Amino acid sequence: KLDGIDVSFSGESNTLIVRNIDQPGCITEVAASLSEEDIDIATMQVFRDKKGGCAVMVVETDQVVSRDALDRLEGKEGIVNVTFLNVNGSIEEK
Repeated sequence: KLDGIDVSFSGESNTLIVRNIDQPGCITEVAASLSEEDIDIATMQVFRDKKGGCAVMVVETDQVVSRDALDRLEGKEGIVNVTFLNVNGSIEEK
């Protein structure tokens, strides 16, 4: 569970965890931001507690998401917090 929401991911790939408000456009913002950085999405899952409530995106990526990209993501409307888990063992949290 993350923020009271059941989530799951493999842990075998680089993983971006995005906590956001459940509102239109958040998924698009994350996907577009990663695309601008030439980061390929391997898998994406979205979980929420209720319509319009809290949501969590779990995005497994083929590449590492840079600190700058994390900063830009966190500045997007509706994004509350971003965390990146690097398969090499480091964790970047904003």
